Amino acid sequence: MWAAGGDHLDVVKWLLGERSASDVPCVPDPPLDPNVGNKEGRTALMWACKTAAERTVAYLLSLPTVDPTLTMKNGSSAFDW
Repeated sequence: MWAAGGDHLDVVKWLLGERSASDVPCVPDPPLDPNVGNKEGRTALMWACKTAAERTVAYLLSLPTVDPTLTMKNGSSAFDW
């Protein structure tokens, strides 16, 4: 979530299990689930939206596994941020 909020796209990709030539050869096993929220329910996509991390938002939305309709405990979603 912190990597997403800081627009650290290479770190986000690594944490989600994507590898490229410039990445460290090992990835988390298993890769992290981008839809898991913190104690308030805020996901990586919500953090990226909150901080206007445009590259990370675009990347996360391009993934079929990311659910942009998830809501926090207070009912807000990535679209609200």
